[in-house]
Amino acid sequence: MGRPDGWKGEEPVVTVFNHDSWSNRIKHLVNEILEIERRLTSTVDPASPNNFELHNLDYTREEVDEDGDFVTGRVKISKSSLFKTPANLVIVDAKPERTFVRELTNTDNAQKVDAWLKSTPVGFYWIEYAWKKGNTPKRGEFSPDFFIKQGAKIFVVEVKGDEEIADPFADNVKKHEYATDHFERLNQWLEKAKIPTRYQFNMIAPKSYNVFFQKLRDGGVVGFRSDLDVAMTKAAKSGS
Repeated sequence: MGRPDGWKGEEPVVTVFNHDSWSNRIKHLVNEILEIERRLTSTVDPASPNNFELHNLDYTREEVDEDGDFVTGRVKISKSSLFKTPANLVIVDAKPERTFVRELTNTDNAQKVDAWLKSTPVGFYWIEYAWKKGNTPKRGEFSPDFFIKQGAKIFVVEVKGDEEIADPFADNVKKHEYATDHFERLNQWLEKAKIPTRYQFNMIAPKSYNVFFQKLRDGGVVGFRSDLDVAMTKAAKSGS
């Protein structure tokens, strides 16, 4: 394991456990490490007609991927009118996200969306959350995957794998809890400020894509809860 250039601290120590009780979590841990995008850069065109405003709150405080890598997994959109994002390209690092982007650029779905944006893993629109890893308190930040604008509504979507419906990861349970609370409080602030925009957060797995996009086409996403939303809420209550 290489050390970063200029490292002056103590010699790093890596401890590797090989235990069946958490071996099924290895892929999740590897995916966390790979969340930092290194090979491609996406930029936003300020002149794009698909730009839209996002609101935030100030929290000032003291496995084998058969879908391919960046090269073999890339997809060129046939019509620019279906690519309703201000970015010049969209980078996704897992099959569930790629499938979601393909749904967004599907003709029937694209016609019902004003604009959308795929965020970067870190540094774009961060939400702070806290959880426990064993008995150790942890704090972190995450950026929800997608922001989808439909009229005055902005649907914020975090994509996860189907396996988490049956077995949610503890950190994702807290991401769901903190993000839901964040956007509820943001909507309260927007209402007081007499700003018509409203946000809705959903955590969605591929199993619910068909239902979500059907509701998106029908204008019925408001109040929608996916199977994963239900699972995360249930896990949060059982762990409290």
